Amino acid sequence: MPLKILRISLIFVSLTGFFAIAVLLMPWKSAIEAYKLFGIDMPPTFEHPYMEYLTYLGAALSVFVGALYFMAGAWPKKYANLIVFLGWGLLFIGVVVLYHGLRLKLPPWPFYPDPIISFVFGVLILVCYRKVKDQLV
Repeated sequence: MPLKILRISLIFVSLTGFFAIAVLLMPWKSAIEAYKLFGIDMPPTFEHPYMEYLTYLGAALSVFVGALYFMAGAWPKKYANLIVFLGWGLLFIGVVVLYHGLRLKLPPWPFYPDPIISFVFGVLILVCYRKVKDQLV
């Protein structure tokens, strides 16, 4: 059962990264409108070319990292050495987004899901890996 939970956790996290594919396929004006669907009203200064660049950079990185989680979930024996790194990486992301979300006084939605997912699945990945590591190597 821990191996199944480990694989499901890794695949779930990968899907959160793959959502950014939609951003990569959107023209910038559509991306701004998509933010509004989540209740995020972007100020006019956000429409600076560098902000557009950073948004697409972040989306590309999310897709890439999502692919790493997917590979580890699909083939845990092959990528066993990566799994601990991915678990700790998720906890690191959780600390960073929690700190900055609180510092910036962001509203609960859409802020809370990011640190919650990061902490819950980071811990799940590490705990389940510890229980099944002998099966993977």
